[in-house]
Amino acid sequence: MVALERYYDGYVEHGILLGMYDRAELESHYSLFVDAMLKHQALSLHHRMLSHIYQVTLAFLKKHDDLILVQADKSMATILMFRSDYISKMDTWLSSYLSSGACIKFTGNKNMLLRRLLALYKRVVLPLRHLYALNPSIYPSNIHKDLLIKLQDPPQISYLYGCIKTHKPDFPIRPICSPINWYIGPLHKLCTYFLTEILGDRLSTHNLKNMDDLTGHLLDLSPIPDYVFVTLDIKEMYPKTPLVPLWQVLENLMSFDWFQANYFSFNSIWYQQLEGLPQGGSASGLLATL
Repeated sequence: MVALERYYDGYVEHGILLGMYDRAELESHYSLFVDAMLKHQALSLHHRMLSHIYQVTLAFLKKHDDLILVQADKSMATILMFRSDYISKMDTWLSSYLSSGACIKFTGNKNMLLRRLLALYKRVVLPLRHLYALNPSIYPSNIHKDLLIKLQDPPQISYLYGCIKTHKPDFPIRPICSPINWYIGPLHKLCTYFLTEILGDRLSTHNLKNMDDLTGHLLDLSPIPDYVFVTLDIKEMYPKTPLVPLWQVLENLMSFDWFQANYFSFNSIWYQQLEGLPQGGSASGLLATL
């Protein structure tokens, strides 16, 4: 029981509420955890070494609060860098984004904004709750639970963080709006579900789904003489996706207002995204594809 409570606390520390999961999912999580605990009751030399390295690393980070751990973009690597360098990279990107006119600093009343966002959220979700009561098969129950949880919680805007692009010169940053506790996160999930159901196989098969899919495809290719392999990248695809023509495609799906209610914060400053889609929203990839 103590182990399960610590397991729960670990999820809470990472901003994940176990109440948002189905009972079957919880039981699966617990079963895997207990199996792992039983398997490794007697720590091997390998596990003792890892535990020692972890404790030494943790003590080092606590002693040097000018350092920060950052996730690398497009890899599972973790980067140790100076906090000042990280903030400088984020500020450089934000300055560029502000100068483009696609984003502005929010200088209004924050409490009033949060109340307005909650009212907007209720205007979208309450009719959905009524529809779900009439037909529980209209969309998945886990999405419905997420929608209802956000009705009870005070709305929170997304926090902006960045991943380091180690595969590019000067190691630029990829900004991402954190989905943790984000009030429109469930709406993005719902939009993804509806679009996937509606579009089915009508989306191009050439769209990249994930890096594993791309890697597997490249490994299956046979070299062709005199051919050159070229990769192309779309710069800032999500922030520069035009919303007006996108809305013409989706106008019968949902209210346009929640698409435009994109706010995020960084370093205690709030911003409003005027154009494009939030990078970090679960529906942004599918919407940008359209």
